[in-house]
Amino acid sequence: MPDKFQIGEFWLSRQKGSPHWYATWRSDGRTQRKSLAKTGKKSGLDTTLFEASKEALALFIATEVRSKDATPEELRLAPLLLRYLEEVADTRPSAEANRYCAGFVADHYGLCFVSEITSNKQRDVIKALRKEKSFSVGTINRIQACLSASLNYARAEGEIIAVPQIILSKTKIGDIIEAPEKEPERRLSMKELATFFDAIESEHVFRYTLLALTTAARPDAITDLMPGPGQLNFDDRLIRLNPPGRFQTKKFRPVIPMANTIERWLPIWIAQDELAQKERRKISPIPIVNYHGKPVSNPKKAIRVTAMRAGLMQTDENDLRRNLTPYTLRRTVGRVLRQKHVPMADIAAFLGHKMRGFDTTEVYADPSPDYLEKPREAVDEMIRELDKLTKRALLPKPKFVNTDQKRTK
Repeated sequence: MPDKFQIGEFWLSRQKGSPHWYATWRSDGRTQRKSLAKTGKKSGLDTTLFEASKEALALFIATEVRSKDATPEELRLAPLLLRYLEEVADTRPSAEANRYCAGFVADHYGLCFVSEITSNKQRDVIKALRKEKSFSVGTINRIQACLSASLNYARAEGEIIAVPQIILSKTKIGDIIEAPEKEPERRLSMKELATFFDAIESEHVFRYTLLALTTAARPDAITDLMPGPGQLNFDDRLIRLNPPGRFQTKKFRPVIPMANTIERWLPIWIAQDELAQKERRKISPIPIVNYHGKPVSNPKKAIRVTAMRAGLMQTDENDLRRNLTPYTLRRTVGRVLRQKHVPMADIAAFLGHKMRGFDTTEVYADPSPDYLEKPREAVDEMIRELDKLTKRALLPKPKFVNTDQKRTK
C-alpha cells in the first residue's frame, strides 16, 4: 500500500472498496473529499497511479484552493508553482521555456515547504543540476529565476507573507558549481566578415547578414521583419523591430534608424518578393528574410553552413572560440560601434538594452528622423569598408536586381 501523501492541510486517501484516489481535507469539523484519479481495478494497488495522484492533488490545490497570508512553514512550493505557470508564465511568448524550467523546479523543490528552500538547499540543488544534467550557469540561472518568480507571484497575490531569497547571481552560481571561466564570445574582424559575405550562396542568408550588420537586432527580430509601414518608415527612415500588436518582452525590440545601405536594399528586396508572389499567384506579404516565399524560423544552420564554407569554422561542434552563430554578427556590430567611438548610451539603445526608468518616457517621446544618428553613421561606414574588401557588391545600384543573379562588382 502506498504511503500517505500530504500537502499542507490536504492529503490523499482512498475509501474502502473505491477505485478512486481523493483529495481529502477537514472543513467545519467534517472530512471533505474530491475524486482525483481512477485505477480501473482495485487489484495491484497502483504505485504509478498513486504517483500521478500526487500531481493531481497539487493541481487541485493550485486551481481550486488559495491560501491567504500563510507563513512559509504552512505552504509547499508545488501549488504556488502550478498557479504561477497557469496564470502568468503560460500567457507569455516564453511559455515553452518556462514549462521546461518549471519541470526541474518541481523535481527538486516541489514538495518542499517554502521555509525549507534555504540557501543550503539551493546550493545542493544547483550542484545536483550541474552533476546530473551538466547544465551551464545560464541554464541553472533560468531554473532559479523560475523558482523566484513563482514565489514572488504568490507573495504579490497575498498567499504568503514572506519568501526566501533565491540565488540568482550567475557569478555565485558559477562559484557553487566551480564552473570554468567562460571563453570570450566570438567577434569577427572586417576581413572575416568580407570572407563570410563572399561565401554566401543563398539570397535569404545575404539579406539576413546585411540586416544583422545594419540593425544589430536579435535573430528573431530580423526574421520577423515585415514590409509595410507597420515596421518600415521610409519617410522618417526608421525601423520598428517590434511588429504591431506584439508584446514587448525583456528581449526589448527597439525603434532604430534605417541605415543608408539598408534603405537602398529594402525597396529592391520588396519588389523582388512582390514579383515572386505574383508568379506564385499569392498576394499575402512575406517577411523580408524568406526562403522561396516561406518564413525563416531560425537562421542558425544557414549561418553555420556559410561559415564553414568560408573556412571560418572547422567543425560544427559547439566551441565558442570557433563557433559562428547569428549572435556573432550582433556582437561584432557592438564592438564596431565602440571602436568608432559611439557613446555607450547610443550603443545600448541601438542594441535594444532597456534603460531603467524610461518606460513611460518612451510612450510619449517618439523617435525623430535624426534619432541615433551616430550608430547609423557607424554601421554605414562599416558596410562601405566591407564593400572594398568583398567581391560581392554590398552597396547596390538603385535598380531592380534579379534574385537568381549573383551580385558582383
